[in-house]
Amino acid sequence: MDDLFVFIILTIFFSVKLIIVFKQHEKKIIHNNKCEPKLCNPCDQHPKSIDIVKFDDQIVPLIYYIDGSYSHRMQIGHSGFRASDGSSAVHCYSPRYPRRGSTESEVYAACLAIQHAMENPYTTLIIRTDNSKVEQLLRRPKDKDNRDYSFFCQILNEYRQENENNIIQVERVRGHTTRYEQNQCEIKREFAKTDRLVRKKNHRYIRQQRIKNEQYHLYWYPQCYTLTYYRYTVSQYNLYF
Repeated sequence: MDDLFVFIILTIFFSVKLIIVFKQHEKKIIHNNKCEPKLCNPCDQHPKSIDIVKFDDQIVPLIYYIDGSYSHRMQIGHSGFRASDGSSAVHCYSPRYPRRGSTESEVYAACLAIQHAMENPYTTLIIRTDNSKVEQLLRRPKDKDNRDYSFFCQILNEYRQENENNIIQVERVRGHTTRYEQNQCEIKREFAKTDRLVRKKNHRYIRQQRIKNEQYHLYWYPQCYTLTYYRYTVSQYNLYF
């Protein structure tokens, strides 16, 4: 009888003990689930163990969006770039060979970007262009390019000889995209801004030249007036200075 009583007491004791352990384990699981979102943020748990890594300007690649605008009628163009560091530049360009002036204005834009990188300096460049000739000059330069585009080859060699770690990557971007494509792609949107920048500069320059030419012809161009006297017609020419 005593043995049975002891057995019942032990059974009850271990049952209660088991229930307590189970409850404690269940509470621990619930507590961990509630704290899980906080554990995803390491700054809340270990605010002093996070190291902030700052990249040097010489390591982070600088991205250039280059483009050119050229008028075959006026034989004048503008070349420019917009960089990821916020800098930009647009220069007027008069080609040596007008028949390929549009291509030369694009190549000159690449020269401006490389020259800007040399002045800062940056060791890794990404040049984005919509011109196939610029892409070919940077990836697969030919022997005749040293003659046809000597100004570009010269500044490219100077940049590469300045530091053996200097790297230039070129990416082809499709130009003249729609507003919808620009809203969907950041690269196309940034390139469109460069396109508008150089075109606006070139159109403004051409408009100023036309106004000057019109003023010049206004003072020098002879004007003819036809006067009729009975059966005879007389032409009178006035030359304005």
